[in-house]
Amino acid sequence: MIVSVLALGSCSSDAPGVSATMTLVQHSSPVSGTITPAAADVPRTFSNAAYDITLTKAYIKMATAEIHECPTRKFTWRNLQELFMPSAFAHGGATSTSATVEQVINLMKTDLQLHELGAIEPPEKTYCDAAIVLNAADATTHELPVDVDMVGKTFHFEGTFSTLDSGAPGTPFIISSNGSIEKEIEFSPSLELKSANGAQKIVLGTVYDQWFTDVDFMASDVDKAAKVLSNLANSFEYYTGTYTE
Repeated sequence: MIVSVLALGSCSSDAPGVSATMTLVQHSSPVSGTITPAAADVPRTFSNAAYDITLTKAYIKMATAEIHECPTRKFTWRNLQELFMPSAFAHGGATSTSATVEQVINLMKTDLQLHELGAIEPPEKTYCDAAIVLNAADATTHELPVDVDMVGKTFHFEGTFSTLDSGAPGTPFIISSNGSIEKEIEFSPSLELKSANGAQKIVLGTVYDQWFTDVDFMASDVDKAAKVLSNLANSFEYYTGTYTE
């Protein structure tokens, strides 16, 4: 019986993968539903509940980005094939839903301009979420910057802060971390990939004024770094707005 099932699901019947690229944009929180993009290398200014913040450098290191298909609600011959012979091992005809990024990304470039994370070739299916992993860069990481030593760091944020609405001169800060974190990002609406639509882009976003939500600049370096790392992961989203390439 098992042999018959595998024969029915042989590689010759596998649908071709969809040509897709995982990408990332950064932006500020919308105001009245509108995002106003900042130009490259222009300091980003925003506030949290206690501080006015100016951000002048922002680097993150992304390790991987992948997409996950929606749960299958009905039982098919394809499901049974996957049970006995998962596609990742099936006759070399596997398609990929994961991009190995291993790249430092400069988030002070022009807002809403795509950062390419990597090409994938997923099956024609409907996908419900993505997952990203952020971890520390090493000497082999791509796109290491020249102005900041990112080796051993997951993120590096630099700028100034002052007490909210005080008008006082800003106090310089540098916050960085070598921690690792994973984040699942829901696709709403779900993402249907079809080869007939040609090459497609899957766009994730990160909202930089959320990185400092509830951050106390008077706290210890360890506490600040942990809070910012958590905020950074939580700021990721499925982005469906306009962007530039």
